[in-house]
Formats: sequence, C-alpha cells, structure tokens
Amino acid sequence: MLQMLLTSPHFAAAEPGLDEAALLAFEAALAANLPDEARTMYRVMGGISDRVCTALPMRLLPPADALDTLHILTDGAETYRPHPAVRYLFTDDNSNWAGVFVEGPLRGKLTLLDHDLCSSAPRFASLTSFIAKLLAAADRGEPWEQMPTDFPMSSTSEGALLDEAIPLAAYFLERYHAATEAIERTMAADIALHLSDPRHGDTVEQLLADPSPFTRQTALQVAAIHRRAALAPVLEAVAYRALQQNQYGTWSNALKALAPLGISPAFEALVAAAPPNWPPPIRRQAPRQ
Repeated sequence: MLQMLLTSPHFAAAEPGLDEAALLAFEAALAANLPDEARTMYRVMGGISDRVCTALPMRLLPPADALDTLHILTDGAETYRPHPAVRYLFTDDNSNWAGVFVEGPLRGKLTLLDHDLCSSAPRFASLTSFIAKLLAAADRGEPWEQMPTDFPMSSTSEGALLDEAIPLAAYFLERYHAATEAIERTMAADIALHLSDPRHGDTVEQLLADPSPFTRQTALQVAAIHRRAALAPVLEAVAYRALQQNQYGTWSNALKALAPLGISPAFEALVAAAPPNWPPPIRRQAPRQ
C-alpha cells in the first residue's frame, strides 16, 4: 500500500530510493532505527528536493535535509520542543514538520510539529495513513493544516484504531500523574488527550482541571471533537468560571465544545452573560427567508 501511494504522480519528482547501505548510513546519522514503513518509503524514494515545485502540502525530506532538520531542532529545542523519540521526515518549508516516532510505545505513529503550537501528540496512526491524507490534500489543493487526522479520535473512528489507542491513552495518563517535572507532565497530558476514548471515560474531565493553560486548552479542543453529551455540565462550569475570571479564550473554547451538543438554554445564558466586547464563539446561521 505504501509503495502504491509513493508511486503517485505527486511523488514523480522524487530522488531515487536508497539502497541498504545508504539506508543504514542514514539511520546511523539519525541515531535511530526507522520503523519498517519509513524504511520502505526511503527504499522507494529518496525524498523531494526543496528545488522541486510540488503540490504536496509537505515534502518528504531527502536524507541530507532530514539530518539538517535534526540538527536545527536539536539546537532550537527550547523554541520548537521536538519530541526526543521522533525523527522529522516531512516539512512544509515554513518551519513546520511531520515526524515519525522511532522508539517507545508510539513507534510508527506520526506527529506534527507546528511552530505555533509545539505539540508532540500523535496525529496519524501510521505512515501509510499520513501519506494517503497528504495525497488527498494535494488533490484538493489544501494545506496540511486542513488535513484530517487520526487523532484525536471521534465517535466515527474505526474500532481497530480505538482498540490500539485506548490502552496507550491509559499509559500516558499514568505517566501524567507520576510526572514530577512540568514539561513531562504537560507532554504526557497532551498525548493522553489525543489518544483518549471519545465514547466514555473521564480523561478530558480530569485534564480540564489541570493548572496548565495549554493542557486545559487541549482538553477543550478534544472535547469539541468527542461531542459527548455527558461532558456538557463540566463544559458549562468551565465557561462560567472563565466568565468570572474574565478569560475570553477559555470561555470561547468551552462554548465551541458545547455548540455541537446543541444550543441549549444554558449555552444561550453563557453567551448573554458575556461582556459586550467579547466576539461570539460561533457564527450563527442567518434565518431562512
């Protein structure tokens, strides 16, 4: 499947694939054993040069570019916060990357390093899934930011994806509770939220009470994707507390998570109670004539 994807016209300008010796040298320079899918990918093609004009939202990095990226992200770790278990193999050439986990329980999954967000949570279940979505985005002429992702999961996620992700979410939630450093705690919470069960469980509710604004923001974004009616009272409480503390961003995101559950009287009351200079969190549809 991966070889079929990589022989699409969008990869026509790619460099020749690596032989085993070159692949082993690349892995040694990366200080990583690449997952099988990534090894297959580089056997089929050696990346796309930055001199090539491509419709792909992100290009596969040739080995030399991937190594340069590793050095850039290592030197700028405090700014970009790359995950140490990830090797970043795709870029949009605008300081954003996609990378594959090369070790640990997330090995083989992919994450997105957005320079505006600095999250290391898994977003794609596999390299095959990521490339398929990359090609679909190229066909539609869409940027990578509009690509659908596998994580966070929703009520429509496939059973196999749920079965694989839910135990991992529990593992990272345990790491969150055991963490003694703030950065480690925030990273574990971010991953646990992205892998959490959209149908039941209290992971989102637990992490909405975390002291980190980043973790609370992520929990609200995941709640908006999960669309669980059982979370409505919790989200309403978050929105009311944000009103009292004059926190527009939290209030707005809580209402964005509530809106898919239906515009209830409680929702209307939360909107009505806001200061007049707060923009509405959702755009209302104009009434039909």
